[in-house]
Amino acid sequence: MRCLSPAEVKEIFSPAGFSVSLKHVWYRSALILSKEQTVGQLSVGARPPAEICMMGYFIRAINRWLPTDTERLLWIDHWEYVPYEFNDEFLLAARNGLGEVRSLTDAPGHYFEKQNWAEEDQTEVTEAHQRAMGLLEGISTMMLMTGSDGWLIANGSIDRVEFWEGNVFFYSKDAEQIKRASEIFDKFGCSRELS
Repeated sequence: MRCLSPAEVKEIFSPAGFSVSLKHVWYRSALILSKEQTVGQLSVGARPPAEICMMGYFIRAINRWLPTDTERLLWIDHWEYVPYEFNDEFLLAARNGLGEVRSLTDAPGHYFEKQNWAEEDQTEVTEAHQRAMGLLEGISTMMLMTGSDGWLIANGSIDRVEFWEGNVFFYSKDAEQIKRASEIFDKFGCSRELS
């Protein structure tokens, strides 16, 4: 994983129609998909699993919903500060441990190299894939538990996953993809009553 600034994100993801807006009052910066790409998109949303021990499996299923064998971007629009800032320190420690010295404001993107994200066989999953999934699961789980806002996208795709105030939303123009997203929610017993 490496962290990306808004300019770096634009350089990599603008061909698919993504840009970054720094104009939102409540957010540090917002990842935006062009209006031309969002026309006709369907969405489905729910709460994450009530059983915390299922969170890692849930995040992996969310990640597998996106196209495999491509890069990932976990973008933080807004990090919800909590009492004692424990989660903030945890996230910063993970970033610092990977050599990132910029703040979350300066580099809110978390970029993961191409992996065979669909692979689940433990004997086939590479060490790089395991490391990337550990970081992706950890940061995503903290986003959900703190009610932070952000996006998970795959390079070259306009399908996307939104984390918003402790909820998860899937967006796609493909009805089959939305059906698959609903099946993920059903598999994990996710409540459709959003917070």
